[in-house]
Amino acid sequence: MAYYGLLITSNNGFLFEKRPAHGILSNFWMFPLVKVADLKVAKDADEGQQLNALENQFLETYRLKIHVTKLGGQPVTHTFTHQKWRITLLTANLAEHVDLSYFPGKWIPASAFKTFAFTKVQDKMWQRYQKQIEK
Repeated sequence: MAYYGLLITSNNGFLFEKRPAHGILSNFWMFPLVKVADLKVAKDADEGQQLNALENQFLETYRLKIHVTKLGGQPVTHTFTHQKWRITLLTANLAEHVDLSYFPGKWIPASAFKTFAFTKVQDKMWQRYQKQIEK
């Protein structure tokens, strides 16, 4: 399954969403994930069209205006017992005082990551991000 993983930053830290109470990775805090198949685009849409649709989805659903940039390097892959995820990482910045009342999450500073239980796929996303920004 193809996903986009969003590493959205501000002076407050990284934007995390709480996963739903049911399904894979239920109740964990993660960087926002968007399933490519759920984007409102034609099946033959190119990556640019997909990213525009993702930005529009964030604006319509969460009232957050983001501009995403693809992070270099290979996508993060993670295999569950019944499916394989391929996550292309994207970055975006938001103002620190943006209204998050429509978003199911919060800002978490990197210094507080050790106090949260993260999934293996979350760890992989974070490691890939750190590796790319150090270049």
